[in-house]
Amino acid sequence: AAGALARALLFGHVWLLHPVGRLSMKQSLFWPYMVEGFAVLAYFGHVATPTPVAFLPVVVQFVGRWGLYRFVTHKFNIVPGHAYYDAFEDRKQPLELAAVYRV
Repeated sequence: AAGALARALLFGHVWLLHPVGRLSMKQSLFWPYMVEGFAVLAYFGHVATPTPVAFLPVVVQFVGRWGLYRFVTHKFNIVPGHAYYDAFEDRKQPLELAAVYRV
């Protein structure tokens, strides 16, 4: 039961970015979003430690998410100053990678 709750919280966090991305105050939510994400990942890591196979869907989710972001920014040359540049996403990538790595 704890594993199911941990997975639900983790994927809820991951998908929370969709409604957050539509807010005009998105940049001010960066640190609250990241702290919440670190807490959820730590809980997931604590609960899922005895079952390494539980990490596979999480790894696939994050690799897909980061890969898509990097592909799109590279393909369309989205850099600071570009109309579609998003500092939140740019800052989030390395911190999220570090958090997942620590799990």
